[in-house]
Amino acid sequence: MQKQRLLVMFSALILMVAPHSAVSENRDAAEFNVRFGVLFEEEEPLAGNVTCRANQSCLLLQHDTLRVEILAGDRPHRRTVFKQLTVRCPDGCSFAGGRSKRSFSTERQFEFFKGSDSMQIPLVLKPTRKLGEILLTFP
Repeated sequence: MQKQRLLVMFSALILMVAPHSAVSENRDAAEFNVRFGVLFEEEEPLAGNVTCRANQSCLLLQHDTLRVEILAGDRPHRRTVFKQLTVRCPDGCSFAGGRSKRSFSTERQFEFFKGSDSMQIPLVLKPTRKLGEILLTFP
């Protein structure tokens, strides 16, 4: 119950601090401000703000053993942006599907877990341990 309340409070804080338009005021329309928060299962939460450029990998967070990157690329003739999120850990970590990279469009909350699946299909479903959640706000 307390974890759920902390998640709601942290999400509200990020959204309150976020400007109405997350696109940078710079004339270069290829730059985006990305606000993020990471809620760890066994550590204090972290938050930050990074300016990223379209079609380039952007480091959101490097904390101890966790590295989080985002890639945003312009889609021609549309206002939406294609996005890809990557998590990396020395011992391996992944999103719910077992992969360290995840493409998304409208999602803003991502759980990540210890370990990752190889290219082989496992014969037995293995339980995974949740390491935390990543929260994002941007255009």
